[in-house]
Order: sequence, then structure tokens, then C-alpha cells
Amino acid sequence: MVVEEIYRADKEAALDTLCEAFYDYPVMRSSLADTGDAYGSQLRAMIDLFCENRLYRNQPLHVIRDGQVCLGVAVCSGTERIPQPPELS
Repeated sequence: MVVEEIYRADKEAALDTLCEAFYDYPVMRSSLADTGDAYGSQLRAMIDLFCENRLYRNQPLHVIRDGQVCLGVAVCSGTERIPQPPELS
């Protein structure tokens, strides 16, 4: 297994893994409309927004892979404060 930083070009695998991990998470179910097919697309859009917020600042997503299979994702930041870009305000 390998831990690596990924950026926008490799984001889709991280999104798949994060959506699978949070699909039945109670706060997601209560925050989004839990109505069939709409829930899955809303969940993906919300998680994509969180990822894009990091990627826009050139902060990576951390993934654990076994070959080409993404097994886990960590979305974490260092201790430095990065200013909020006006585009995200």
C-alpha cells in the first residue's frame, strides 16, 4: 500500500471513496434530501465542494492505494493558515 498526495487530476477516485465512506453517515442523511437517486448526487456534489475548497488552495488530498485501487482518503491540513480566496467567500 502507498500513501500519496493527489490533486485535481486524480480527484475522482478520492471522491468515489469518500462518497462510499459517508453514504450512510447520519449527519449526511440529515443534511441532504434523503430521496433515492437525488441523495447520491447531492452527497457527491457536497463532498466535491469540500475537496475543491482544498484543491483551489493547492492543498492535496491524501490517499492510500493498493495498486490502482483507492482504499482510503485523508482530508487534513497542516497548522499553517491559508487565507480564504475571495472566489470562495
